[in-house]
Amino acid sequence: MNAVGSGRRAVGRWQVRTLLASVGGLGFVPFMPGTAASAAALAVGLSVRALGSVGEIIIAGLCLASTALGFTLTRWAETEGGSADPRWFVLDEAAGMWLAMLWATPGGIVGALAAFGLFRLLDIAKPPPVKQAERLGGPAGIMFDDLVAGAMANILVRLIWLWIGR
Repeated sequence: MNAVGSGRRAVGRWQVRTLLASVGGLGFVPFMPGTAASAAALAVGLSVRALGSVGEIIIAGLCLASTALGFTLTRWAETEGGSADPRWFVLDEAAGMWLAMLWATPGGIVGALAAFGLFRLLDIAKPPPVKQAERLGGPAGIMFDDLVAGAMANILVRLIWLWIGR
């Protein structure tokens, strides 16, 4: 088993890729690593939101950067992890979560928490079109299912806020 699959740390370029792909090592937590990475993305998003409109630009930048980096690292992660979508590769969850809370999700922290819950539910349950995105396979399948779940969560939170009249 290779170093990533066994959880051992390597040095140099390999370690940087592993830290990025696993969102600082959260991909290696033994229980629900995708949820751990999503929660970390939520915490970062809420923190930068305190900066006002600049915070929204930062969240958009984080979403774009993690998406681009995710597409770049997926083939390497598949090879290192020995599977089509290694459990420890959770950069896609961070990208999806930042998309879920992008553009000042209504309701402040409550809306952001709702976006988190809906994102995780959609990512785990994989209703259409999330399942269809996952079936694309390769980097597109790994990344797009989380991005579609994030976009759906964002839209659902907005619709819920409209419905409850806030």
